[in-house]
Amino acid sequence: MARAVVLGAHGGRLNDVREAALTLFAANGYSGTSMADIARELDLGAPSLYNHISSKVSLLYDVCISTLGALLALQQEAMAANDASTQLRMATKSLVSYSATHPREIA
Repeated sequence: MARAVVLGAHGGRLNDVREAALTLFAANGYSGTSMADIARELDLGAPSLYNHISSKVSLLYDVCISTLGALLALQQEAMAANDASTQLRMATKSLVSYSATHPREIA
């Protein structure tokens, strides 16, 4: 299993790799995106990309873990409400809002 890299936390070029992967995964799907595609998007040679990330699956893992973490935090905020109808309304609103503002992550 891939280990959590949480690329965005490291900033710099790793964040660029994550952003390029997010864009390409959303446009072409995970299986339709190669490491060469990501490298090309960043104007890198494919072997140079491996200086920044170990594998395509580790990129996908990072995207999934960070996206699910953000969604979980939003849902936990919603569950802090006192009544079930408010919880449901807030949970739905936060999911729709996140989906609208983070379409690449949701894809």
